[in-house]
Amino acid sequence: MSDEMNWRTLTGVPNKNRIDVHYHIAPPAWADAMQRRKLMRPAGDGWSDAKAIEDMDRDGVARSVVS
Repeated sequence: MSDEMNWRTLTGVPNKNRIDVHYHIAPPAWADAMQRRKLMRPAGDGWSDAKAIEDMDRDGVARSVVS
């Protein structure tokens, strides 16, 4: 979700109990390997644990299920 379209701005309620049931990760080593082999270009360059937690906090997500 973009900054403009997060839970808080849509509802005005800071919900911290949401569960993201379709979460993707793209660790830098994996993203580099995919690009080197020209298999795919991962979306969301710059993924990190810290960035993921920031995004979850911003969007009111308490848990994520990696798909």
